[in-house]
Amino acid sequence: MAKFSVQIPDELTRQLNALGNIDGIAPKMIQAGQPIVEKELKRRSESHRETGEMAASIKSKKPQKTGSGHIGIVRPTGTDSNGVRNMEKMAYLEYGTSRQPSTPVIAPTIAATENQVYEIMQQTFNKEIGK
Repeated sequence: MAKFSVQIPDELTRQLNALGNIDGIAPKMIQAGQPIVEKELKRRSESHRETGEMAASIKSKKPQKTGSGHIGIVRPTGTDSNGVRNMEKMAYLEYGTSRQPSTPVIAPTIAATENQVYEIMQQTFNKEIGK
């Protein structure tokens, strides 16, 4: 399974902790950044399409709180018309197989969207605290 995370900058983490309302603000911040990642991941996946089912299945999942913090997930969902899991196809692209070289889409998506995601998360944070 392909997995990636975006680390919230230390300064923003300090600000959130100082507020004491991280559980209320962090999900909003994550949710604000997810459409940026979703759009770019779909765009990068399109060039690898056969049917387009995998790219079309990419969706954002509602932010969740875990033992290590808050997370947001953007990933392919479901199966294609042949019963192959779309996430499995994404993993094949990202890491390759014995018959197929890797053609990463997740790592380039993260690199391309990181600054935009941080910026929108900071804007959301500022809005939430009334700056």
